[in-house]
Amino acid sequence: MLDGFTVLITDRNRHVRNFLRRELMAEGCQVEVAADGRDLMRKISKAPPVDLLILDLEIPHLGGAAVLRRIERAYPELPVIIHTFATEESSHPAVQSAAAFVEKTGNVELLKKVIEHVLTKLNPKSLTRRS
Repeated sequence: MLDGFTVLITDRNRHVRNFLRRELMAEGCQVEVAADGRDLMRKISKAPPVDLLILDLEIPHLGGAAVLRRIERAYPELPVIIHTFATEESSHPAVQSAAAFVEKTGNVELLKKVIEHVLTKLNPKSLTRRS
């Protein structure tokens, strides 16, 4: 279903990172993880590029809407799913322009459905796979 896609999970909580990594690997994804904004920017710039970023806005070292704006400027084609607790930043224009917003509720099945939708419908890589 999600075979061949590479997802970068950036979350401040290592338990969440590891849980999501296991869940997405079981779906066929290649998964990278980052613990903070510096690690995120280092991993996002590596080749081969990631197909999707799952981003917790509350990461240390360049978190919040600032990291999202930086990613949008440097990687405008990269779909981003915001996966965080609802905060004041949830209504920020940069957050609203993300591919999706999934509030952290522990519902991994909802998150996986959103990931599948974004990867298969909104990711340019998926269009070349169908051709």
